[in-house]
Amino acid sequence: MKKESLSQQEYIVSLLRELQLEVSEFMLQLAYGSTYEKKIYQWMITYYLQQTPLDKAAAAILEQRRGLLFQSNEFLSNSIKKKKCLDKVMRKLNSQSSYTSLPLKEQKVIQIKANAFVDSSLRSADAIAKFLLHTIALAKENSFNTKHNTNHAKKDSFMKSIFSPQDQSKVGYPSLLNLSLCTITPLIYFCFLLLLFFYAP
Repeated sequence: MKKESLSQQEYIVSLLRELQLEVSEFMLQLAYGSTYEKKIYQWMITYYLQQTPLDKAAAAILEQRRGLLFQSNEFLSNSIKKKKCLDKVMRKLNSQSSYTSLPLKEQKVIQIKANAFVDSSLRSADAIAKFLLHTIALAKENSFNTKHNTNHAKKDSFMKSIFSPQDQSKVGYPSLLNLSLCTITPLIYFCFLLLLFFYAP
């Protein structure tokens, strides 16, 4: 099958099937920047541009892949190690509700960060997972505090707007004047009764 009959995307998908590779898994690893998948993808693009038939392209890639295995064991070894490390990180993340409860868009961001850490080879899978979970916890805490402070400020503003100083005395905060009247009125009444008692004929 020639290049003219297939688009680039169709050619790549068909070639992946010829190579017996899972299309979605391959594309996911390619998006993560996996060196192994990037190398195969480069070969596929080259054969597409050269209008190589699918069967010949698949045979050539299989041969190149075998050559790569023998000539660059370190390359494949590192690629396999990184994939295993990433798998371990994702298993740890998927076991925690703090990660699985995130929206899919945010999970995708965490996955990209995980892949970047794995690709750097500077931390172990446990350390990467611990760091990412700690980052998620901090982000959620900051989000909660921001929301809480905003709600508290809105409540204070609302209370100030609906209660004037005069209204505050009506809801449990009597003014000094009202307190004085409450105290003096019974005293005047008592004095009046004494006057009546002593001066009554």
